[in-house]
Amino acid sequence: MAFRAMARKCYARLMTPSTSASRLRRSPAFSRAVMAAAGLALTVPAACDSNERSGAQPTTGPTSTAAAAASAALEAAKKAAAEKANRKVIRRPKDAAELLLTPERRTKIESANPKAQGFLDQATLEQQLFQKALNRGNNEAAVAAFDRLAKGRYVLFTGNIMAPESDRFQLAVRYTPREATDPMGLTATWFPVHFRNVTGYDHGQYRAGQPAAVLARYDGKQQTSNGVDIILLEQWDFGAAPGVTP
Repeated sequence: MAFRAMARKCYARLMTPSTSASRLRRSPAFSRAVMAAAGLALTVPAACDSNERSGAQPTTGPTSTAAAAASAALEAAKKAAAEKANRKVIRRPKDAAELLLTPERRTKIESANPKAQGFLDQATLEQQLFQKALNRGNNEAAVAAFDRLAKGRYVLFTGNIMAPESDRFQLAVRYTPREATDPMGLTATWFPVHFRNVTGYDHGQYRAGQPAAVLARYDGKQQTSNGVDIILLEQWDFGAAPGVTP
């Protein structure tokens, strides 16, 4: 409305009698400019008035977008909580003693996995690596030595799970022993073995550092195939380990 009033005021001033104004009024360019200004003054407010009368709704603002995001996050949290509540509770090894291979555990594992009859045990393979007096930090030599011992064979890998993701994780193979004064084994050196698409594995059941036992074919160069999560498939015998009373 203010634009329309200004246009009218300018038009009236130009129409007042004066020599210069008279010459200007006779100019065709002037006439066209005045008509254009008058048309713009009428068109713009009319368009605004039309929008107001149409009752057009304002576009979605930040507030409604944030509310939708919060609602989606709440639903996702509810779904995750429901899945966790419905997840089966599976007995897990409590410590290193419950990860030792016993005759009873071998029998149960081989019964559930006939193709892996006579599988190798990681703990035994590590003792063989220790006897080779490999240099600390020389992972390449350690992997080569492990390949000679285990490539093409099924191996029971045990230890604390590392880097668990939706379809993959790692377990460590030690090749130098820990020092006698190191109860945590932090002075041992190791290389990671990689696992993917392991049968029975559930990412939601693990946190980094939790005990795991996986039977897999070792293909060399730290890679495995045909893996089976012995713990989550409940193929682990929880009878007493050697030297441990129930």
